[in-house]
Amino acid sequence: SVDKVNSATRVAVDLALIADQALDESLIAASEGAEAILDAASGAAKTIEVVLLKANEADENPDREEALVEAEIAAIAADTEYVDTLVTTLSEENVDISVLVEEDLSDTDETSEVLDDAVLDANATRFLELAGKSLRVNDPENSMPEQHKHARIEFFFDASESSTSGTLSACIKYIDGAGSDEPNRADDSDLEDGDTRGTAATGTWETLDESGYSMLVTLKVSDASEPFEAIVKSAGEDENSQEMYRFDFDGGLETWVSVNGLVDQAEGVVLPTTNAECKQHFIDYTDES
Repeated sequence: SVDKVNSATRVAVDLALIADQALDESLIAASEGAEAILDAASGAAKTIEVVLLKANEADENPDREEALVEAEIAAIAADTEYVDTLVTTLSEENVDISVLVEEDLSDTDETSEVLDDAVLDANATRFLELAGKSLRVNDPENSMPEQHKHARIEFFFDASESSTSGTLSACIKYIDGAGSDEPNRADDSDLEDGDTRGTAATGTWETLDESGYSMLVTLKVSDASEPFEAIVKSAGEDENSQEMYRFDFDGGLETWVSVNGLVDQAEGVVLPTTNAECKQHFIDYTDES
């Protein structure tokens, strides 16, 4: 429709203005030396990424009102000082941009409070030197019986000569209807149908920058399946002292939690590599809800 085209045009213009302002801020840093240039360029790139993700979220997520996101992007574009503040804050390595994607940034007077929320706390995990470690994460809705589902992933990082990339294996549990009167049976390890108590997967991991606060994980469930990718970001601790990890998968953002975080794999333990072994592994290790 004409309205849809006009809306897209306005958003495109605002995105271009924000990108131009952000890049101008990075060029100003040129007089301060190479390190300042790199920091400012990183901040500019993250600022542009935030607004692009917002635009994408409005287009794909029915829960986000497109007109409100459009107004939000317009407010950012209209405030040069606000863009400068975003670039400066996002130039730091310990920032979680997914918080800014989720937050309403249209009230530019609340800049400091919103940006403070995006800065990772001192307990954030760095995905470096992962060889021989494991990480179990749970969907926080597991503890909400009314949600009637149970989801968990455990990653096992293989030995590697690199501190920033390597291979991994994983076990996945996902039951749709858990705790309800008619849960899926979970007998045939069908992950897509939400009825698996143990599905084995293999893949790779790679940190996305020198800070190590985020990594790209690629998982393949079976030889016949297409691999899927997710960006995993450490997000510090929640109010229950559980470590939080944000997953950016196919344009959506989810926050999962871990009781123990990254831990060393027990010496001599044979890691699960089949669906049956993954199912038994989750039965044997029930230390997390």
